[in-house]
Amino acid sequence: MMLGKAVGLLTAALVGLGFEVIEVRLGKPGSTAYFTFYAGLVLLAGLHTELGLGVQLPTGFRGLVEATIFAGRAMHSLQTSEITSSQLAGVARSLDAYLAAACAGLLIYRDAIRAAPGLEYRCLLIGQMTSGLVLLQAVWIWQTAAMIDPWHSRPWIQSGHKSVIFATLIFSVQMLLVLVGQNGLLVGLRTRRRRRPNMSDRPAATRAHRLMVEGNPRTLVYTSLQRRLPA
Repeated sequence: MMLGKAVGLLTAALVGLGFEVIEVRLGKPGSTAYFTFYAGLVLLAGLHTELGLGVQLPTGFRGLVEATIFAGRAMHSLQTSEITSSQLAGVARSLDAYLAAACAGLLIYRDAIRAAPGLEYRCLLIGQMTSGLVLLQAVWIWQTAAMIDPWHSRPWIQSGHKSVIFATLIFSVQMLLVLVGQNGLLVGLRTRRRRRPNMSDRPAATRAHRLMVEGNPRTLVYTSLQRRLPA
């Protein structure tokens, strides 16, 4: 599982770095490129590779690395929002910075309460909130590109008050959709798991008979013949 995560992170990082290099070559300012964020994903992929190979790391080290990556993205987005001349781009990057800062804070809090006894449910809740914020940030990055540099129409008015209001409205709607979709998926998976038959809910004799039949093929053949022969 860890090796699969490592492959996914490395693929996402390489694709992101490739797009950033192409955009910089096409005229995008290098100060607004997220090279450090994708480099952090490469580092995180290496960390997951070590965990998949059985390397023992200090407790909370992975969460600290993840929080550092998101904190770096938050500072970078906040800095680019201040130096940009476009009001719409500044608002979009500020919202991205707030999401990244919230992710970093939740990751640190999750690792802080993970070792505490009796807080397993809260740790699960923090994990769901973190994944929801990451999904929302990914959707918002795509929406920011569609607003500032769309590929199908003219860009939005960069310094208009109406554009800023629409941007915050779209952000709120996307937040609601991600929240409803994530919770709906979680409830659906748990409902399906509860409906699945479990051997622990069956009588002890039935479980013992099934284990005996599954463990001995001859018993399975003998049992099927008994059912077919007349009494």
